[in-house]
Amino acid sequence: MQRVVVVGASVAGLRAVESLRRNGFAGEILVIGGERWPPYNRPPLSKTVLTATELPGFDEIALPLSPRIGDVQWRLGVRAAALDVDARVVVLEDGQTVEWDGLVIATGLRPVRLAVPGPTVRRYVLRNFDDARALRDVLQPGARLVVIGAGFIGCEVASAARERGVHVVVVGRSEYPLPGLGDILGSELRRLHETHGVRFLGARAVVAFEGTDHVRGVVLDDGTELAADIVVEAIGGAPETDWLVTTKLDIHNGVRCDGMLRALDISGQPIPNVVACGDVARVPLLRGAGIEGRVEHWSMAIETGRYAGRTLAASLSGAAAGAPSVPMVPTFWSDQYGVRLSGVGLPEMHDGEIRVRHDSAAGEVAISYFRAGRLIGIAALGCAARLPEFYDAVRRSWQDEGHPVSTVTRSSPR
Repeated sequence: MQRVVVVGASVAGLRAVESLRRNGFAGEILVIGGERWPPYNRPPLSKTVLTATELPGFDEIALPLSPRIGDVQWRLGVRAAALDVDARVVVLEDGQTVEWDGLVIATGLRPVRLAVPGPTVRRYVLRNFDDARALRDVLQPGARLVVIGAGFIGCEVASAARERGVHVVVVGRSEYPLPGLGDILGSELRRLHETHGVRFLGARAVVAFEGTDHVRGVVLDDGTELAADIVVEAIGGAPETDWLVTTKLDIHNGVRCDGMLRALDISGQPIPNVVACGDVARVPLLRGAGIEGRVEHWSMAIETGRYAGRTLAASLSGAAAGAPSVPMVPTFWSDQYGVRLSGVGLPEMHDGEIRVRHDSAAGEVAISYFRAGRLIGIAALGCAARLPEFYDAVRRSWQDEGHPVSTVTRSSPR
């Protein structure tokens, strides 16, 4: 009987499992996960898990396991340490080996930490459920928090902390939060945070942490010293590919894939029966445009997982899967102080051409982003009901191969 090994108990890995079954794979499936938890919903980690009156139990964020996936083996709390593609073996960190006929790489990201002098105690990251629980415990009224990084996670942590009565300073490398969305939305978001009592320090960098046994302060590159009881480092993530370094896979900025999510080697050739999905996968994005990248949005983890499972099921059966019939268009959202920021596509890849629709009375602003004259993304504050309309417009643009866009490789902020 054939066996598929899924490395990564993530939403992408789970959707790949579901897709394998839906597309006829009846063999063994083993899911290996570095965390002790089965797949769960990650967006609430920087939202309701931090702000709810009572700590949500794991069951409240766990992803449902459909009975249609059948008998799936789960090996949780252990990481993959190495991969032998030729022998078709995954080596685990405990020394055990697992053979496979098909492999799904869904290992996601690891949080990046600042490499600056100073103590490490009371410095937090937010990537998993255990991180969120640890951070929630210290976000007590009156505490002084410095958030380093003004992307999605940093902004949401700042919002959640203010809701819990914490004093917050956000330190960002740009003048405005979410710099990929441009100055117009960025200035609106900065104003929103400052209105709610956040001190925002833009165009700054951290050079040291103060304290002996634990962090007591943060030193910036302009000499500013910030008192801190808690620090959250929200400066992004790096692809979890260390276990692949001895293979022939192309793992520059993630596992490079073709349009069917087949993992490619360093010469650009697909490796038989190996697919990748989720945040770790570097995929083609715009049809006919030559753009590829990792898109760290929840919706893309779901879509890439589904397509990867379909591709692998076809490969193991000897059939041809074919590329997705429609482009995978990411969507994203962020809730801050009761205001929803939502978007579609890849607005951070625009070349400077934008179109702004601003309704001051309704408190809404929507921005369309273009590259080489082609609509590449839309982002908006307070326009959540229009997200389906935005999605359709961007999807139609992405399907149009008649408007070439020069090659760009960049990771999305989330």
